[in-house]
Amino acid sequence: MFSDVIPSGFHPVTRTITIQNCNEYNDTQIMDYISGTLSGRQQLTTIDIDGVIPGIYKYDNMYLFGIKKSVLEEIGGIDNLTVDYVLNKINPVMILTPSSYLVEDKIILIDDDLFYNIESINDNILTIKLVKRVLTFEDGKMIDIAF
Repeated sequence: MFSDVIPSGFHPVTRTITIQNCNEYNDTQIMDYISGTLSGRQQLTTIDIDGVIPGIYKYDNMYLFGIKKSVLEEIGGIDNLTVDYVLNKINPVMILTPSSYLVEDKIILIDDDLFYNIESINDNILTIKLVKRVLTFEDGKMIDIAF
């Protein structure tokens, strides 16, 4: 179990990450691979069709990849997919971690939402592009930044 102490004069900002167009790749399962730099944990999870990626611990690293559903069937299903297989046969893409980070209290930012689009999935290589960032502040103001 991990625990963090928030220093006086700071507050957390929640970062969420969404892949907007997962539903356009029906023949592919979008997944993430989490590598815990402190805990040593390695984990594979599926990304739902809505593309929302759950938060992880701030010192973990997150990588995304797409694997054809036909390949999953060949290896006996998602339960037989291993970290070794992913690291040896697929090239996962590292992304910004969906976790909280700290800012000074004078900065009234509360949410930092990143939106990606899948550009392509070819030969187990996932290409994604950051297309939008939405910053939300305590006063309800939002800044929408398109890339």
